[in-house]
Amino acid sequence: HINVRISTHFAQKLRSLTDGLCGNFNKDPSDDTPELVDSRNAANVAERDCMFDHRGSFKPTATHAIEECKKDAERYEKAVEICSTATTPALKEGCVFDVCFAGARYAEQIGLKA
Repeated sequence: HINVRISTHFAQKLRSLTDGLCGNFNKDPSDDTPELVDSRNAANVAERDCMFDHRGSFKPTATHAIEECKKDAERYEKAVEICSTATTPALKEGCVFDVCFAGARYAEQIGLKA
């Protein structure tokens, strides 16, 4: 778990050429799902373009959806309670997801009492 916001800025002429694990920067989040990114082969970087001095292997792990957590009503309600003081809907949504799948300590990282 990494709790960080990454901002990237591209010159307009480069935006249509940019694609990867963070999406394709066309302002349409519906085409940035892991399946669609994989279908575009966007996560693969040519050896000559790699900024690292060695290659690692990337094996995607299971992805989670909040619906999985909602199946366990007690766990979901506890997460909602812990995150109830989040200051924005987006912060609350992210907090509930993190607490459901990783534990209450992630609420504490954003300043909420667990």
